[in-house]
Amino acid sequence: MTEERFWSIVVLGDVEQDDASAAVDELTRANVEEIFAFEDLLAEKVHALDGWRFARAWDPDSYARGWVSPDSFLLARCAAVGRGQKFFESVLRDPERLAAVGEAGFEELLFVAEWAYEDKTGEEFRHEAALGFETYSNDAGWANPEGLPDEAVSDLDDTFELLYETLYAAEPAGDRPSLAEFSEAFLFVSRFQREADGHVDYAEIQAAAEERGIRIPDALLNDSASQP
Repeated sequence: MTEERFWSIVVLGDVEQDDASAAVDELTRANVEEIFAFEDLLAEKVHALDGWRFARAWDPDSYARGWVSPDSFLLARCAAVGRGQKFFESVLRDPERLAAVGEAGFEELLFVAEWAYEDKTGEEFRHEAALGFETYSNDAGWANPEGLPDEAVSDLDDTFELLYETLYAAEPAGDRPSLAEFSEAFLFVSRFQREADGHVDYAEIQAAAEERGIRIPDALLNDSASQP
């Protein structure tokens, strides 16, 4: 799939209404390889906007507290992509342009390839893009930027480490995953909750995580999902 074709499908969506049905309909006409390519290109664009330069522009308070809402920032980045190539590239050049998105979120854009594939084949969509959509998945983008106060970075690191140590306090060090693995699990549960409207079953999360080789601590699940 060419960049031109990708963007022609993206702009069929309605960002303000969070409605990607027209984009889904158009992508359904493509072959399976192009549907997968669409997912890969979308991940590339959303991933490119994942970082402090963009987070600070979208939510100035994040500059001071060293944290942005992972779900809200993901959907804001989708809204930026949903506005089309010209706007997306203007944000890459000048992150301050992302402020124009405001509170808009384009969640349905994340499911265009999945829904198109399922409509076309009647099968479950299992393709995973090489680059992550999730907030904080772009390591380079979240490296300490010029001008970010050291205390903000320190506070962010301390927050993750404190949560990590709290949840794994009862486990021997050798049984714990790394802090990076814990962060991946934290973001996975967050996305799973969003896709299920906030109410999911413990077993559902565990099963989905195991398919992807992600280990999720029971304490995190207990705090995030209803137990059977």
